[in-house]
Parts: sequence; structure tokens; C-alpha cells
Amino acid sequence: MKYSKKNNELIDLIFERQYYTNHGPELQKLENDLETSANNYNYLGLSNYTISFLIAILAINNEGKILIPSILDAEIKQAVDFKKLNYRICDVNSKYGLININYDQLEDIETIIINNTLGFSLNLEEIVKKISPKVNLIILSKYGFGIDTKPLLNSNILICEIFDCKFYKNYDQSYGSIIRINNSKIAERIRNIRSSYGSREKVNIPYTGNGRMSEIQAGLINIALIDFKEEQLNSKHQYNLLMDFFKTNKKIEVIEFINNGHVESLYNNFIFKVIKYTNEFENIMMKYEEFISPISKLDIVADDKDINAIDFIKNKYVLNIDKFLSKKHIKKFINDFSL
Repeated sequence: MKYSKKNNELIDLIFERQYYTNHGPELQKLENDLETSANNYNYLGLSNYTISFLIAILAINNEGKILIPSILDAEIKQAVDFKKLNYRICDVNSKYGLININYDQLEDIETIIINNTLGFSLNLEEIVKKISPKVNLIILSKYGFGIDTKPLLNSNILICEIFDCKFYKNYDQSYGSIIRINNSKIAERIRNIRSSYGSREKVNIPYTGNGRMSEIQAGLINIALIDFKEEQLNSKHQYNLLMDFFKTNKKIEVIEFINNGHVESLYNNFIFKVIKYTNEFENIMMKYEEFISPISKLDIVADDKDINAIDFIKNKYVLNIDKFLSKKHIKKFINDFSL
């Protein structure tokens, strides 16, 4: 792994402080900066995506039934089964892999799990209008950091979003995770369950854990956020170049991001479905296997009773835009796919 100068300076600073965890200066800065820019939202840094989900469920104190989509990250499905949560599976649409909520069948549902699959997202404003204020929403935004939910700040519904911090580069170990939640009471329960360090007031919780984000995780995110918008704009430009080309390619179908006023995608993934699979096309796919992954190999599990879930995974691929080194690199890729 190649460290930048900023990363090396961060490591030196952490060793100088001798403060490695326990809600240290880097994590405090991260949470404070995010909360300052997001009005009334609470932001909390945790060690990883799965721990964030488990602690959020514990903090909400979910005793009723949970509605989960038939497509989930494998780690989240394992967490659901591990905690022996009482859940009902809901089907998804085949194009985006997003949950199809039947609003007439939510009488026994206390919490809905929404899967923001590969950067796609449902229209939250529509959901909030149609469900009872007693229903909680947990949004699994593994690839969705940068989502803007300001129009929903005044909602009476609890909205808890969980992000995997995979938006920063040159660091491929434990990314850390961020929870964003619009309910201060539940946020404080999360802080106390996460650990006694970093809590703002003591609240009554069944037990505490060790789910806090480390200083190296928080520090690397702080560095990445400096150039976050610039990186996002660069990826968007590369995404649009690819989109313009692939729209004219009859071998594949592009799965475009949904523009519903809620999501500003990171544009680091490009999703497509193979329509015509030839030997030449397979050779090109193999040449760029570093960049292209079948969705079926991304640790996403689909319930075999939902044909839409199976169809979503079948013949769909993810092109990782972040791995392209330059505009010239993308043009070579486009040229190869034109053959």
C-alpha cells in the first residue's frame, strides 16, 4: 500500500499523541465537522459497517417485525440471522434491486430496512409520506456517502442511514463506518452502546460494546473529505464519458442512476447488463477484469424465492470507475469495447 505525504503525517501525529482509539481528536473532528455541515443530524463514527447496523438495531430497541429486502449485503444478512431478528422478506425490482414496499401490509412492521444497492436509492420523500410515523427507517447506504437528506429533516419518522466509508483511496483495510440519524435520543443510545467514550450523556442501555472508530480510520476520512467534492466531480465526468459511449453500444444495457432529488451519487460505480455475449466481448471483459466485477461476486445475497432478485444479479456487472488512472485510460477502454 502506498501512503501519501498527508497519510504519513497523520500516522506520525497519532503516534505523537499516543491516542489510538477511545473517541480521540480525529474522530471528534470528523463527527463535529459533519454535524456542523448537516444542521440537525447526528453523525457517529463506528469501526465497520456491520457493527454499525447491529448497534443501530440495539439502540432502536426493535421488538417488532422488520421488513427486509430480498437482496442484502451478505454481512448484513448474517447480522440479521445472528441476532435472530423477527423479519419478513420483501421482494425487489429487477432493474435496480431496490425494495418494493407494499404500503397496505405494514401493520405488523416496526422497522423497514432499505437497501441503497450500489448507489441506487428509493425516493425517501415518497416513502415518508406513505408510512406510519411509528415505523422506523434504516437505510443501508454502503456505497452512498454524500447523499443529501436535508428535505427530510423535519420528518417525525426515525431515519437512520449507515455508510461504509469506501470513498477514500489508497487504504484497503478496515474502512470504518458512519451513522447519520435524525433522532438525538437514539443517537445518544448508539454512543453509549458504542462505548462509554464519546457519549454526551449517560443513558440506560442493556450493555455496551467496543464499536468505536479508530483514530487512523477517522484521520484518513478527514483527509479524504478535503478533496471529496473534487473527487466526486472527477468521477462524475468519467461516468458521463462512459455513459455517452455505452448508450450507443448494443451489446449492453446501461443501468442509470436514479435522479430523484435525494441522491447525488459518488459516480464510482457504473452498472451494466450484458445483452449480447460474444467471444470477442468475453476477451475484452477478461482484459479489464481488474475493473469489472459480476454483481454475483460482490457478497450480495439474493433470496431464491424472489425471481426479481435473481434477475437483478444475473448478467449484471459493476465497472469500478475509481480504478481508472486518467481520461486517456478511459478512452482506451472505450476504444477496446468499440471493436
